[in-house]
Amino acid sequence: MTQANRILEMLEQAGSLGVANHLLADVSLQYNARIFDLRKRGYDIQRKRVLRGGQPSGTWIYYLVPKHIAPVFIHVDPPIDISEYKADPNKLFDVTPSTPVKPWRRMDP
Repeated sequence: MTQANRILEMLEQAGSLGVANHLLADVSLQYNARIFDLRKRGYDIQRKRVLRGGQPSGTWIYYLVPKHIAPVFIHVDPPIDISEYKADPNKLFDVTPSTPVKPWRRMDP
């Protein structure tokens, strides 16, 4: 198993708790290079600095941001027929809604 894969496994097992940089250094003294390799492979790895007594310390916590499991649906409008806009250029900037819009009203408690 490569060093990058061992670091990835550590990050996956730690979850949102993350892994301290001194533990990553036990796997590879060049853990930043291995994390760079993992990022190039598409993994989102973030880090947070540990504060001690309100002061920054030399300890960083690295964690793997999980990929979205649920698919994301994007609404794509069908292509428009541009000849309609060539005939009437003002129609291009017409912001009149195609369906009636209910007026806003304030909802007081």
